[in-house]
Amino acid sequence: MENEEKEKVVPFVKQYDTIVAFLCLECIALVCFGFGGATGSSILKIIGFFVAAFAFPFIRLNFPKWHKGKNVAVFAFLGLFALSMGFSGFFLTYYGGGSVGLTSIIYALLEFMGIIGIFFLALALRSIPVVKKEYILYAVLGGLALYCLIVGLYSLIRYGFFYAARYKGLVYYYQGLQYPIATEGKSLVGFSFMETDLKYAVLPALVLSCSAVGLIGLHPKKDKIRFILTACFAGTGLLYLLVIPYWFGLIVVLFVYALSAVIWALHHFINKSEKAAKNIGIALLIIYGLLVLAVLLMVFLVLTEVKLGLIEKLFNGLIGRVPRSVETAILAIKDTVYGASASKSNPSLDFASLLFGHSATPNSQGYVSAHFTRFFEINLFWQNGLVGFLLFVVLILFGVWNQKKFLSKGDGDFSYRLAITSMMLGFLLFVSFFSEEIPLIHGLEFMPLSKSTMMLLFIFLLGLSYMPFEKKEESADA
Repeated sequence: MENEEKEKVVPFVKQYDTIVAFLCLECIALVCFGFGGATGSSILKIIGFFVAAFAFPFIRLNFPKWHKGKNVAVFAFLGLFALSMGFSGFFLTYYGGGSVGLTSIIYALLEFMGIIGIFFLALALRSIPVVKKEYILYAVLGGLALYCLIVGLYSLIRYGFFYAARYKGLVYYYQGLQYPIATEGKSLVGFSFMETDLKYAVLPALVLSCSAVGLIGLHPKKDKIRFILTACFAGTGLLYLLVIPYWFGLIVVLFVYALSAVIWALHHFINKSEKAAKNIGIALLIIYGLLVLAVLLMVFLVLTEVKLGLIEKLFNGLIGRVPRSVETAILAIKDTVYGASASKSNPSLDFASLLFGHSATPNSQGYVSAHFTRFFEINLFWQNGLVGFLLFVVLILFGVWNQKKFLSKGDGDFSYRLAITSMMLGFLLFVSFFSEEIPLIHGLEFMPLSKSTMMLLFIFLLGLSYMPFEKKEESADA
């Protein structure tokens, strides 16, 4: 930044630092709490965008090279990703009632504003001198913990302790239909408690539980306040999972704890240099790479017209049956590849559907399809097409590469950095296998994960851990 520009920015920074800090922290805390449901999420996207714009002078001062070199390419890519999340064939027709209209375009712009705004909100918080790094993390954990505490207490009142184990196999009747008790939980949807699928209900608690790895490296006496706050916040999420109990979520959390312990060991005992960071990055890339390969394999099977019977034989030989979730995922991919002709005996390739997502056709109950899967990446491919899917994959791969830099030499101490990485990892692992986008037990409301406050939190954590390219790095790559 030139000296003249710096002289203009510095007075603003000194005058409004406390106000901007409060607005940014309040905004992200409300996002983590899931304030107001879908309507609240839309409002928070607008607020986050304008707060980030108001705080932009702080970013300019702290990241003087933000508008130069590879940083511009990163921000341009983020813009493309944000556009693909909103302007897809599925969401444009879904929010437009079957066709593209003003309403669907407004929703698409809101999604763009939300992703861009929340990413730059994270950069702004990192740039405000009066904000300590721990305050940012506590705003996130505090919002999640408050949500888990309220919902958890209400669930205990309605179901009691360990209800998923105690009532396994039991059902109740509602409007003449039977529903299993053990697979549902309470969620705060807007300002009302609703019965939702457990996979949807536990996601905030799972992400919160993963932050417990931030205790690694904190001394109970020397870092007493940080240790107590982190333990209380993370303990709230972990306790929520235990009193249900939700075993799949606990397994994911334990896996994140184990991987975080390996990362900590690599960083502290083996090598504190780039070698440890490289090993960490390779481990994370392998985990996500296997998942992406599985999705691309299913796309290839559909494109080459490999029949489901071959997959049935494969699974019959391995585990005796084709999992319903895998069969549904393949049908969802076929629906996207062939578009409206997918149900015909000789379907033809639909390039618009393949590239930008399957069009949504509403019915009397809204848009509900049998092709919703529990795999977030499959749902993303179906809703946003190959373009949106590949942009998301690139975003994750860049995030992993950036994460190893962040862990080795990012802002804050290693405990802070590890907590952020673990929360992102826990979120990604869980939604990749246990996503739920029609979560209401007694309703058919579509609640896409890609437009949820939890996805905004993921983008925010990505912004917190973003390591801007410096002039030395760009010279080295040249």
